[in-house]
Amino acid sequence: VADQGDGVWVSLWETDQLARVSADGEVTMIDLPAGSEPHGLAMAADGALWVALEAGYVLRLPTS
Repeated sequence: VADQGDGVWVSLWETDQLARVSADGEVTMIDLPAGSEPHGLAMAADGALWVALEAGYVLRLPTS
């Protein structure tokens, strides 16, 4: 999912991670707790990233 800073967020469910790829190709990894298995991503109007987890939770991640 695209963010307001021209980056793209992707979920890496097999490794329990999120990744942000900036417009210039820089990759930032975020580790989540084991078993989280992030799937769905949505960007809110306030810039927060919402992440649906296989574990049955929803995570709100401020991105600014």
